[in-house]
Amino acid sequence: MNNYIIVIPTYKRHNLIYNSGTLKFLKKNNIPINKVILFVANKEEKELYSKYVPKNLYSGKIIIGVKGILKQRNFIINYFPKNQYIISIDDDIQNIMIKNDNKLRSIKKKELHLLFENSYYIMKESKANIWGINMVTNPFMMQNKINTNLGIIPAFFYGWINNPKMINKIKNDSREDVERSVLFFDKDNIIIRYMNITCKTFMKKTAGGIQSLMTPKKRLQMEDLYTKDLKKKYPNYC
Repeated sequence: MNNYIIVIPTYKRHNLIYNSGTLKFLKKNNIPINKVILFVANKEEKELYSKYVPKNLYSGKIIIGVKGILKQRNFIINYFPKNQYIISIDDDIQNIMIKNDNKLRSIKKKELHLLFENSYYIMKESKANIWGINMVTNPFMMQNKINTNLGIIPAFFYGWINNPKMINKIKNDSREDVERSVLFFDKDNIIIRYMNITCKTFMKKTAGGIQSLMTPKKRLQMEDLYTKDLKKKYPNYC
């Protein structure tokens, strides 16, 4: 199986994405560039990315979506047909790390491609529709196993089998990863989480991205509001 698509929602990071971010990481790990599609907010952003991002790092496809990370993710969901296998990766991924005893090692070449393909088969066999990795970056708190119970699948790196009518019901902008995890678990009674795999990112450390649209104080306020909303919406899980 070789038909996965990698989508990268990106905003104001036309330099970071290839100099030290996700495109550099994918290239290093031999991911075919024809699988990689960029999604930007508007025409101006598309012109910047077209001008500065090297064409040998992605498929050449830059799709104009919408502004705002959750709106963009929902746009991506509706852009592709039902049952398409999609992997979403944020634009600031530096590395994928795997637990090795009580240390972390970098994912090796070919392992990333195998992760994408094997995850599809695991989902099909277990009747799941989403997989993700561990939010924790401390190897002492990680486990060498796959967890199928309810937990958070981080929004910065995950894969799913597309179902627009179900997934774009997510409205919780500040807690989207929580709501997405609960939504899939509520439907399938299973989600796939690699508890031995984690991610190194520039999250909240660089210009651009979601933090450029919201102050830290405002974001904390929204997270508190949305957390209360999720408790009401999913009282059995949250």
